[in-house]
Amino acid sequence: MPDSISEIQDWKQAEIFILTKLCTNPNALFLAGDTAQSIAVGVDFRFTDVRQIFYHHFGGIEPELLQLTHNYRSHAGVLRLAACVVELLYFFFSSSLDKLPPDVGLFEGPKPTVLEIASTEDLVLMLEGAKRETSRIEFGAHQVVIVRNEEAKRNLPDEFGVDRDWVMTVQESKGLEFDDVLLYNFFSDSAAGDIWRVVANYSQEDIDAYYADATVTSSGIQQYDWNSELLSDTRHLDFDGDKHKILETELKQLYTAITRARLNVFIAETNVEQSRPMFNYFSRRRVVEMVNKETKEGLDSVKVFGALNTVEDWKNRGEYYLQNAEGERLKGCLRLAAKCFEKAGDMKRRDFALAYLSYTEIDDQEGTRRRGKHSREMKQKLYRITSQLLEARDIGFLNKAALCLLRTGEHDLESANMFELYARICYAKRQAEIKKDTMLHLAPSIHEAKYFSYASKLFLRCSAGSVQSSSLAIDSFRNLCCAKEYKDSSKVLTARNFPLQTGVTFQRLNEICTGNPEINRDPITSFQQDYQGDVDECKPLRNAVAIAAKIGCRSLHKVDQDGFSAALALLNKSDRIQFLVTVQDQDDLQYILSQRPWGNHHFFSKKESQTEPRRSAANLTHMLVSELENEGKFEEAASILEDRGYLLEATSRHTSLSSHANEAQSKMHLGKAAALRIRNLELITMCKGLSRNEVDLLFSFIDPNKIVSENDKCALLLSKHLFHDNITGSFKIVASLGQSRISSLKPNAPLSGSSILWRVRALEAACKLTPKHNVLENLPGKNAMERLNFLRELVRNLNQLTAAFHKNKRTPGENLAVIQAEAFFDLEPKQFDPNNVETRPLINLRLLEVLHDLKCKLPISIGADKQGFKVSVDRGAIHLILSTYLAKKAAALLILWHDTMSSLQQSTQLCIRKAFRRAFRRAH
Repeated sequence: MPDSISEIQDWKQAEIFILTKLCTNPNALFLAGDTAQSIAVGVDFRFTDVRQIFYHHFGGIEPELLQLTHNYRSHAGVLRLAACVVELLYFFFSSSLDKLPPDVGLFEGPKPTVLEIASTEDLVLMLEGAKRETSRIEFGAHQVVIVRNEEAKRNLPDEFGVDRDWVMTVQESKGLEFDDVLLYNFFSDSAAGDIWRVVANYSQEDIDAYYADATVTSSGIQQYDWNSELLSDTRHLDFDGDKHKILETELKQLYTAITRARLNVFIAETNVEQSRPMFNYFSRRRVVEMVNKETKEGLDSVKVFGALNTVEDWKNRGEYYLQNAEGERLKGCLRLAAKCFEKAGDMKRRDFALAYLSYTEIDDQEGTRRRGKHSREMKQKLYRITSQLLEARDIGFLNKAALCLLRTGEHDLESANMFELYARICYAKRQAEIKKDTMLHLAPSIHEAKYFSYASKLFLRCSAGSVQSSSLAIDSFRNLCCAKEYKDSSKVLTARNFPLQTGVTFQRLNEICTGNPEINRDPITSFQQDYQGDVDECKPLRNAVAIAAKIGCRSLHKVDQDGFSAALALLNKSDRIQFLVTVQDQDDLQYILSQRPWGNHHFFSKKESQTEPRRSAANLTHMLVSELENEGKFEEAASILEDRGYLLEATSRHTSLSSHANEAQSKMHLGKAAALRIRNLELITMCKGLSRNEVDLLFSFIDPNKIVSENDKCALLLSKHLFHDNITGSFKIVASLGQSRISSLKPNAPLSGSSILWRVRALEAACKLTPKHNVLENLPGKNAMERLNFLRELVRNLNQLTAAFHKNKRTPGENLAVIQAEAFFDLEPKQFDPNNVETRPLINLRLLEVLHDLKCKLPISIGADKQGFKVSVDRGAIHLILSTYLAKKAAALLILWHDTMSSLQQSTQLCIRKAFRRAFRRAH
């Protein structure tokens, strides 16, 4: 709402009461008015009543009233006449206005002049003289004739010879000021008639009583000559407040007309009898000069009309009329402005004023307000007026040009742009008035908001069926935000036809909602402060933006990186993290794999058409990690990187965390970093993802002293031997892993599940690198029988582990073996859920090898995210799969043992035959 209101005396008490309901801070409101100028119909205004309304509503202590008594417009001569009118108002209608000391002029001046005339011809003669060269009285730039009303204006006689544009009604002149004012037939045309005779009831005693408590006594208004012999008295009439109420309005209008003058006031009346009561009163108070056509000295003072003015005077006055062209005086001021510009020789400004006048005349025609339903001639006129208004390059004409163009029904989009431009320029103009060192962001005014709203409606209308529908819908949304119409903004955003499928939409939404109001000087900054400041009125809009942003994130994250980033930025921190954690699909997994050295492994292979990488998906992980780290959740960020296969990146996070942790946590982070490096190497080794030199470099970064887990040690050793095709080293691992425990196993001895599986894995890898007949030679043992016994013992261990997987009730040793076997296959216990385990399919090639070998799928738990990077697996189902796999491996080893035994028997039999043959030869 506005912070100041002028002409408050024209407001009704009901309107002022509504104002108190809209006002949150009464101390920030400035009301200005003059109770003696309260000439609006049906308004009975006093500042005393306004104070009561405000302090009854807001409470508090009623402050002392500050009275402004110095008048900077009119001189003392004009003000004394006006004060005499105020005295009559207070005497007859004391309850209708505040009692205030009379205004004091800053300088003296001539008394107002009463022209005693018998006819209009006498007035013309007195104004221009007998040597008049034209039939019209030429008025200067700062002169005007004031009449009572429109009827009096229409009935001016032709003999008056004054251009009707220089004639204003009292209501039209209100708020304007002139050097010279001619008040014509105010009393003669008055509906009060003989009621003016009650003025004679105001006596010398009443004057003395009025000024008894006045604080200003130096103005000379108290002078009077009540018994002047030159005046002819009128018949007495007693005052009746009910019957003579009309006199209140008449006196207020008279006061308003008099106070329009800065220098000279002339009062001319053709009805001598009806004007005599007031003329007598003015004469007795010594505030006027009486002049007639026989008074030579008086005539000289009257001849101020037709005075010459400079070109600059006419031009400035034309601008003055343009600025004050409003309300009832709109057309009159525009005509005056055009004539002033013409006298100044500025034809361009004259044409602008006339174009504005044409616009107002068209605006008054009800039929022209209908869009597009005009004749060809009317449309051409609308286009011509629009062109003239735009050529003015005046902000005051831009909105009018837009309205005029809109009525053609053919240029809605251009009209919308002009409405928005007009509102923006008005805002910028107000903003420029603020001191540069302040950071105050003005909210758009009611006037500016109205035109933002107009622009929004037109943009929305144009967006239907347009190829620019996306851009226009955003334009509509932006203008509603500038107008602070948040409910309508949310409706636009949630409409079915709002373009949520394009990245540009969210980039522009992001600029509108998340810009920096501290550096922008734009109408949208007020909205941004509300939006970012968690203002309640913005809550529905924030919800609508969040819904739209989530839709945009899901639809754009694979196809438009910039649009996706903009949509993501519209969510709050928790929503962004939640979205980035949950949003992924097979394309995202495929892209991440395409960036990993082991991504070409056949376990991950698909049809060629489905393996094209999606570049946009890669940034999901980095965005999520960035969000988590901004929140200080560094361990969660490292875990996310590990889940998604960014093992070296996760390694660097753990290394960094170790430098800021205590000794125990530092050791844990360093161990985790070493484990991740080993896992990365193992994956590369399994699929030959890097060159020998690259792998050797990665090996050099691993410090064996930091390795904590036996699994990690085994993985490092085996990866190193396998990558270099070191057969002997592989068989040494087979011999060394858990040798003491396995060789001493007894029926009730605890099993070492991980050692068994590492032996099987190393043996299987070694067998692939050596011919089958050389396997026995490389097995641990001093002779063939010891090697065969080792192989048989390994088979027995596998069978025991397989049996342990099948059991519901296990011994502590068996339970430990199962847990160790789960760890070997990267199956982690799920917290508070003994029926499920978790794994990371993206980096778990050991488990994928099991599934690939058995041609089965991962048994995802019911309700688990099947597309996740870390999935929940049914423990019973995976145990069944692993037991099947281990049984299959045991059978393969048993076949190897059998084949090796058979080969050994054949070799032994052959040796025996050869020995028999040699012995037989020797015997013979």
